[in-house]
Order: sequence, then C-alpha cells, then structure tokens
Amino acid sequence: MQFVNFTAQKSRFLFSMNLKEIIISQKERDYLLAQSYIQTEGLSTATDLLKNDFIKVIFGLRKAGKSVFVLQMLKETNFAYLNFDDERLLKVKDYR
Repeated sequence: MQFVNFTAQKSRFLFSMNLKEIIISQKERDYLLAQSYIQTEGLSTATDLLKNDFIKVIFGLRKAGKSVFVLQMLKETNFAYLNFDDERLLKVKDYR
C-alpha cells in the first residue's frame, strides 16, 4: 500500500511541473548528440543554409532519418530540443 501512495504522490509531482521544469528535465538532446551517426548526404549544404533567417522545413518518408539529419545539422549550434511525446506536457496549464 505504501508503494501505491508513493507512486501517486510522485505522479502528482511530475504532472504539477511547469513547462520550464519539464523542458529542463528532458535529457534526450544530450543523449542523442552523444551518439555516433553515419554522415548524411547534403549535410554541408543544409548547414550553410542555417546562416539565413528563413524557416527551414525538413520533409521525407517516415523513419527516413529526418531527426538524425537535423541533429547533425545543429550539432555545432546552441539549440533546444523538446520531446512532444512527453505526457507531462499534456497537463501543463501555464505556458509562461
């Protein structure tokens, strides 16, 4: 019974986190950047395109490596990574 209470308390804590705390707690960015990947074709061209302020759109087939391509492209820059599969984001009421 204590385990159930602890889990419920922990769950309430996790879902009461604000947006900033959730983003800071996500560690996928550092993990993904630490992995080694095969060099993607067109990476140097895409990296050069980061120098302008235009919006970039990466599109392609499902499971084709779009996320890895973007990670490789942004590896030398300071960027934020937000995992929208994080269920805690569903409970956020205040987005400030």
